[in-house]
Amino acid sequence: MKKVIKVLVLIVIFTFICVPLTNAQEHTVDVYFFWGEGCPHCAKEKFFLEKLQQEINYIELHSFEVWHDKQGQEILLKLTRESNINPAGVPITIIGNQVSYGFGSEETTGEEL
Repeated sequence: MKKVIKVLVLIVIFTFICVPLTNAQEHTVDVYFFWGEGCPHCAKEKFFLEKLQQEINYIELHSFEVWHDKQGQEILLKLTRESNINPAGVPITIIGNQVSYGFGSEETTGEEL
C-alpha cells in the first residue's frame, strides 16, 4: 500500500512540474515589426529580430514594410488607430502593450525589447 501511495505522489508531482513547462512552450509572443526599405535602423532591427526568433522558438514575428507596400501601411494604420499609437516613423515594434520606436543596437534597444 505504501508503494502505491508513493507512486501516486510521484505522478502528481511530475504532473505539476511538467504541465507548466508544456504550457509555456505552447504560448507564443506576437511581435509586430514595421519597417521601411532602405532604412538603416530598420535593417539592424530586422536582423536582430530574425536572429532572436531563431533562438527563441515561441516568438512569432510579423514583419511589414510600410514605405512602399500599401498593405503594410494599412496594417500599421489599423493597429495604431486601435491602440492609440502615434506612427511617427520607423522602425516601430509592438509586443503586447509595449511599443518601441527606433532601433539603436542589440545592446540598447535590443535589450529593451
